[in-house]
Amino acid sequence: MSATSLVCDRSRRLGFTLIEVCLSVVVLMLLSGVVWLSLRSSIDDIQLSQFSQRVASGDGRERSLCSQQRRSGGCRYNSSKREIVFLLSNQIIRLPRGVSAQMVRGTGNQDGVRFSEKGLSPSYAIRIEKNEKAKTKSVRWIAVLGLTGQTVECTEASDVEFILGSGA
Repeated sequence: MSATSLVCDRSRRLGFTLIEVCLSVVVLMLLSGVVWLSLRSSIDDIQLSQFSQRVASGDGRERSLCSQQRRSGGCRYNSSKREIVFLLSNQIIRLPRGVSAQMVRGTGNQDGVRFSEKGLSPSYAIRIEKNEKAKTKSVRWIAVLGLTGQTVECTEASDVEFILGSGA
């Protein structure tokens, strides 16, 4: 065995082959895809939670203004602009991207809720549907209790029916 053939064998073993590099790139792409999907799901959940908090805050502000100014107020869902509008406080809450909503009440009107001069309203719920690219859709509700204005997040329709039906 000559010295030159020994040097050539060593130089071949020091680097990676093209197949090894391609396989590592594919594995890294798959891992980054999994991480992206889990992050995207978490980001969507955070956006929906923030939306729920803004609705609770808007409801509380509207109730407070109604009782302070002795005027009636309320909230409406504007489906064309994809926003919830609180009438007396002029607060507008826009829906997150990829989310649709629907006002649901225990009685009557489906597009809005009236607040009395004392800041009271009937219990109502807002149905939020996350439009996933997959065939499954994520649905949750924000139920607002009429007397107290307390908000409850629900994932089951039966829970919302119980809350709205209880007349709280």
